[in-house]
Amino acid sequence: MTRDLLDWADVAVCMQKRHRDWIRAQFKGVLPDNRILMLGIPDDYEFMDADLVALLERLVPGRLVSVTVKDAPSVAPRADFLHPLCLE
Repeated sequence: MTRDLLDWADVAVCMQKRHRDWIRAQFKGVLPDNRILMLGIPDDYEFMDADLVALLERLVPGRLVSVTVKDAPSVAPRADFLHPLCLE
C-alpha cells in the first residue's frame, strides 16, 4: 500500500481493526476515518481464498452504500474491482 494509492482511492476497506489502525498510523490524514471501512472479518484466510472472495463480494457493496464520495455521489457501489493488498 502506498500514499499514492490511498490518495487515488475513494475508500479503503479493511478486514480487521488492526489493518485500519495500520493505515491510520502509516498514512495519517490521507483518507478521513469515515472512508476507512472495517468489515470485522478474521484474517484467517489464504490469499484469494474462494470463501473470502465470496464473503467480500457479499459484504463490501452494502458497506459502500454508507459512504458518500464528495466528487461522485451518484456512483453505484461495486465490488468487482477488489484490489487485494498485503500489509505484512
